[in-house]
Amino acid sequence: MMSFFPAAFGLGFFLNLPQFYLQKIKNQLHKLKMVSISLFSQERALAASFADFVEYGLLLLQNHRVLFPADNELACEKLEYLLR
Repeated sequence: MMSFFPAAFGLGFFLNLPQFYLQKIKNQLHKLKMVSISLFSQERALAASFADFVEYGLLLLQNHRVLFPADNELACEKLEYLLR
């Protein structure tokens, strides 16, 4: 949106603004940048935690396959009893 202003008002528009307004615009742009960085870091953290969750779930499935093999009838009955 900043590229719109020089085209619409000319570059001299920003040169004639009081220092107060320039500082206010600078602060708002800085806040927007911080929000963008924060959202990006949250997205990365969420992706990492989801990958850990999937890895842990697969590990649990592997452990259950060792404890309750499909070819052992007694183990299958125990698993069915636990799942009730």
